[in-house]
Amino acid sequence: RFLVEFTAWARLNEVDYFYRTASATGADGGLLTPAGTVRPEVRGALESALAAPGTPAIAVSDVPERGREGDLVGAVRNVGIRSHRVVVYIRSGGAWWNKPSFAAPITSIRCDGTWTTDVTTGEGDVEADALVAFLVPAGFTPPFLEGAPALPRELFAVALDVAEVER
Repeated sequence: RFLVEFTAWARLNEVDYFYRTASATGADGGLLTPAGTVRPEVRGALESALAAPGTPAIAVSDVPERGREGDLVGAVRNVGIRSHRVVVYIRSGGAWWNKPSFAAPITSIRCDGTWTTDVTTGEGDVEADALVAFLVPAGFTPPFLEGAPALPRELFAVALDVAEVER
């Protein structure tokens, strides 16, 4: 109960925090199991905190420098992580492309609300001048864009929130 209340309070007050277990093995009943995965009861508490009432939101916290390979990193708030996903597109050479790939066009949200997408998986991706992340329902199938001149309106209609970055 404390973890749920604390994380809800911290998010509401925009207080940064982190989770720590007292032992690396998790044998003390900390946040992790001995295998290093998040304990089911802790995962439930985190999911409850992330689904706290409020407007669903997505934000980008780290963008690779133009001309360099890297990941687009961000976080979501006020959504259930099992029922939502992130869909990312980049604009390179004036055309829009799915990221990280056509085979994997959807990014899962981790139990702490963060997400990471490799946005430099294709030739010319390091020169992308725009990156867009959409927070969408888990059942949504994103349109495949292979050099499209514009992002489809459908994306904006379905998205709960959008984070756009120009570089």
